[in-house]
Amino acid sequence: AATAAATAAATAAATATSITIDGETKTSAQQHDKQLDPLHLASLAGDIDALERSCAAVNSPTVLCHNDLLPGNFLLRCDDDQSRVGKPSHPNQGVLDLAPESSYQTKPRANPDDLPEKPLLTLIDFEYSCYGPRGFDLANHFLEYAGFTGEWGLVPDAETRGRFFVEYLKARAANGGANEGADEGTDESVDSEHLKNEVSTLSSEVNAFFPVSHLWWGLWAAMMTHSNDSAVGFDYASYAAVRLREFRKTRHEDKRR
Repeated sequence: AATAAATAAATAAATATSITIDGETKTSAQQHDKQLDPLHLASLAGDIDALERSCAAVNSPTVLCHNDLLPGNFLLRCDDDQSRVGKPSHPNQGVLDLAPESSYQTKPRANPDDLPEKPLLTLIDFEYSCYGPRGFDLANHFLEYAGFTGEWGLVPDAETRGRFFVEYLKARAANGGANEGADEGTDESVDSEHLKNEVSTLSSEVNAFFPVSHLWWGLWAAMMTHSNDSAVGFDYASYAAVRLREFRKTRHEDKRR
């Protein structure tokens, strides 16, 4: 988080260019800072230090994270008609199929056992992918349900997240994931006591990293106001305000506990 703040500041300085307004020469950074001043970025330093300590305390495992698990980066295959190869059964649903255009043709029904298994769900856009805390990737995914306008009531509640954690842990066990803490000879997916403890651990990790997601994207959006992408029509300054406002709210609630 602290590194992200430093990167934002360095990028802002590096991308500043001179412009003239009403005979007065100013840098583009100075113009953008008028949008960023209400964010009070300098006041985040103390919260960042405290946040680093609280996240370290949950000891979230380091895994390969996607770091941008918003709905648009999930592709769901929903073609149940095996007589058509490649082309979705319901093209109006906007589902992207990865088969080449040349395979969009009707073919005799094949034996399902002879067909290569196609994933039901595919992730795309690994631009921000890197190794990092598991809790961050999961927390960030849940918060993406709120969209760019910050409708936080749409974020899955604790009960829904708990069901997600159960399925996550079962899938991890089925794919040869860690089975530490379970009784020897017991499948992690059916060891209810161990599963309960693991769900509690995941919940603690995610709760600790909720504010980190807000801070991450708030600083990212603030940084992007100084980039060439600011011309695409997305209001980065407003999005930064949405995320940093929620960051400060969650930090305030944490302090009251």
